[in-house]
Amino acid sequence: MVVWIDQPDVELPEEIKTNYLIIGNNAVPSLKELVEHVIPDTLILDGSNTAYYTNRVKEEANELHIPVHDVIQQGAFHKVYRLP
Repeated sequence: MVVWIDQPDVELPEEIKTNYLIIGNNAVPSLKELVEHVIPDTLILDGSNTAYYTNRVKEEANELHIPVHDVIQQGAFHKVYRLP
């Protein structure tokens, strides 16, 4: 499952677990508060976030032990799934 948040005033469910959380447009004020509602396996920061915001959120994710993919620094995110 993928959750994409690109606006600050998004209503969040009580709790949801997701494989990928995409954040754009500096939309999440605090990752620490967000993970009370959305629990991602991997955080993806898209290219619309500012460098300051990206660095701050990456620090928060590191403290929370959430892997981060920064599209600006690492390029497009892709995952290959192999079917048995």
